[in-house]
Amino acid sequence: AQFYAIDGNYQKSLDILLDWLQYQPDPKPSQWHYISQAYYQLGLQQAKTNENRALESYRKGIPLVETAIDIAKANPTTEVRENWYELQLVLYYELSDFAKVRDILEVMIVRWPRPRYWVQLSAMYSELEEDKKQLAVMDVGYRLGFITAETNLVTVAQLYMISAPYLSAKVLEKGMRDDCGDACIDKEKARNQKLLGQAHLNAKDFAKAGKHL
Repeated sequence: AQFYAIDGNYQKSLDILLDWLQYQPDPKPSQWHYISQAYYQLGLQQAKTNENRALESYRKGIPLVETAIDIAKANPTTEVRENWYELQLVLYYELSDFAKVRDILEVMIVRWPRPRYWVQLSAMYSELEEDKKQLAVMDVGYRLGFITAETNLVTVAQLYMISAPYLSAKVLEKGMRDDCGDACIDKEKARNQKLLGQAHLNAKDFAKAGKHL
């Protein structure tokens, strides 16, 4: 099955894996994950020619990786692995089940608080029109130093603009400073200057607003 998977023949690999599974009294979590991964790879192949078949493969992969997670969670000596959650996440994302993606990310940012998960969770809140939660997660992520890409910093500033324009201006000014480090905003871009001016205007700092608008 592994050789077929390496060769890109995921359907044949799955045929063997599912046959093998019938004779296993107690499959390990990593083995459930492996079969789920094969379904995901098969789905990616099928998506090039038949989207419906791809979606069906993604659906078949979900209960397998969730079985891996459940078994590991029930056993204190077994590590619940990050890549299992990542696979679960991407399978639900391919099915456009953004509510489930949100729920998974809410678990992941606690277990593995990586910057990309904060940004992804913010995007899911936006997709689900949970604006207050989107602002909250970006606010915390920014304060923890997880938000560094210019596009994400601008998003933080735009979110602050609604209820806290003073903070919006602070984010933009900090990002535009020469000593911004790894979290910089291009101060030469007209749209960034305009956004800063609008933040000052909304915060009723008219003198500063006039310098940028």
